Amino acid sequence: MRGRSRGKVWEREMFPGVLLIRGIDVCTEFRRHTHRSILVGVVWKGRRRIAGEGEELDVRPGEGFILPAMFLHRCVSQGLHNYRIAGIHTDFWAAAVGRIPSRARRLEPGSAPLLAARRLIACLRGAPDAASFGEKLSRLAESLDEPAATAAAAMPMPENVRAVRAYLDEHFTRLVRLNELASLAACTPATINRLFRQSIGLPPYEYLMQNRLRAAARHLRDGAYSLADIAAETGFADQSHLQRMFKRAFGTTPKVYRNRG
Repeated sequence: MRGRSRGKVWEREMFPGVLLIRGIDVCTEFRRHTHRSILVGVVWKGRRRIAGEGEELDVRPGEGFILPAMFLHRCVSQGLHNYRIAGIHTDFWAAAVGRIPSRARRLEPGSAPLLAARRLIACLRGAPDAASFGEKLSRLAESLDEPAATAAAAMPMPENVRAVRAYLDEHFTRLVRLNELASLAACTPATINRLFRQSIGLPPYEYLMQNRLRAAARHLRDGAYSLADIAAETGFADQSHLQRMFKRAFGTTPKVYRNRG
């Protein structure tokens, strides 16, 4: 399934642990993926359908959403829509709040969580500071009526899967074969592929590709390297491979993404 792309999407790191993502007139179907950060978003125009892990959120204009870290999902635009999303690393969230969201949820109109989410995202305009953002994040967390979940308990997984994930995080810029991961996990290639998919929601290769795409996006935001250099630095076969995979994942080309950053 190929993504249909229209509109513009850009990301900007506001300070360590917090990313602002903004979409303007987006009409894109994003394939299934995960985010390392917790997402707090508000849709200003149009509708956004988020489907994954047995939950489906239909977010309408003026409504919002929260997605926990590593929540496997896909996004479908219901016509052109605008949105702003704060991507908050779990370490930042846990340090500021002490608990992290355990489930995906839609923030309904007039609700305390939606008002708190709007204020949180508005805080990122201009020249935000981490302390002020942390205070507003605490208020958002207080408005959520869900059980506490610690960062350590949010994503339990077998030790061999944890080791493979750490290995992919460290070595994503080079070719990693399934046999290599199986040896690390002390099991067969088919078994580690199955266990990894069960725990993470994606097979090892897709997880590896997401690591490459995240690294490419960081380099694009920095603006210091050419596309060819970024492709070589992040493990893609060539610039064309990077452009193809980036557009499929982000719904826009690397060049447009960098110019909007």
